[in-house]
Amino acid sequence: MTSVQADGTMAWSVLHMCLLLTFTYWSDGQSTSADPRCVYTFNVPTSDCAQTPGPSVDDQLLKGYVIALQEQFKQVVTDVRDLRERNDKLERDNKKLMSDVENFRKDTHSDGQSTSADPRCVYTFNVPTSDCAQTPGPSVDDQLLKGYVIALQEQFKQVVTDVRDLRERNDKLERDNKKLMSDVENLKKDTHSGNADHQSTSGGAVYIRWGRKTCPGNGTDLLYWAGGALYNVQGGGTNYQCLPRDPQWGQHTEGLTSGAYIHGAEYEMPRANSPFLKTNFDGDLINNDMPCAVCHVTGRHAKLMIPARKQCPGGWTREYRGYLTTSANVHRRTTFECMDEAPEVIEVMGRSTDGTLFYTVEADCSRSLPCPNYVNGWALTCVVCTK
Repeated sequence: MTSVQADGTMAWSVLHMCLLLTFTYWSDGQSTSADPRCVYTFNVPTSDCAQTPGPSVDDQLLKGYVIALQEQFKQVVTDVRDLRERNDKLERDNKKLMSDVENFRKDTHSDGQSTSADPRCVYTFNVPTSDCAQTPGPSVDDQLLKGYVIALQEQFKQVVTDVRDLRERNDKLERDNKKLMSDVENLKKDTHSGNADHQSTSGGAVYIRWGRKTCPGNGTDLLYWAGGALYNVQGGGTNYQCLPRDPQWGQHTEGLTSGAYIHGAEYEMPRANSPFLKTNFDGDLINNDMPCAVCHVTGRHAKLMIPARKQCPGGWTREYRGYLTTSANVHRRTTFECMDEAPEVIEVMGRSTDGTLFYTVEADCSRSLPCPNYVNGWALTCVVCTK
């Protein structure tokens, strides 16, 4: 039963009882013109009623009326309990929703009475009901019983007021709940959108694609120029560099004065034994200047270059594959890099300037290499993977 239905039921019950008692008085020869608000006074005057004593009723009728009122109050108390339970649930939901909102903003109670008494027995006034203690109450005389009826009427008014207040409180809690649920949904959408924006605009893996001017289709490419230390000196850096085409200078002096230098890079692979594809350059790679591209892929944050493999492990994405390169054994020591299998040249020169040089790497089974898995004299493949 809803709170509105409870109000209606109680109102009609009181009206019904008034009509019943009025009919009883009329049937006993009494006038029905009495103020209907005075029906329940039972000879106990009130300020709003005439001071003339009302009709007398026998004890049996009065006790029957009390029992009827008790039944009505049992229903009212049940409705109040249901409303309180509903209130408690709404307050718990409110607390959880407020907690969710707080949690989202940082990354992104029950008011039930604690009493051992059965709440349905609150309004019994020591008159036993089927749900309360079955011990008979004390015997009362007519005057006391009439006073008890008046008290019941006052309690009834209070209960109706409580029901109205609870209904209003419920309505407010439901409105608050709806707003909080809307806030939570908006926060979830904002969080999801923020994560998607973050993944699409920040982080990711960066790698160098040696021998090519562009990156694969899923990455951002910046064209650079391969370079490094002179191939036949003892000093200088050991790692190859991918140099930007348009350098930005700071303080400087004219001329070579520091003793450490960087040079452009050349392919040093004669056509006769080159394993590379001729897709992007059909001529002889040797002595031509080598490009490189710096590539950035979003959504993946780890990079791995695997020598002697053409495929990536499960769960990894292949960016490109090719052949392993480094400096010659008789030259300055450098790092191993993966040259794209279909290299390009910056411009066709065909003349040797011998800056920093790239050679293909071959397997040598004479020193500890696990042959026959590796084959003596064969060029090693390589693959660049991201995850």
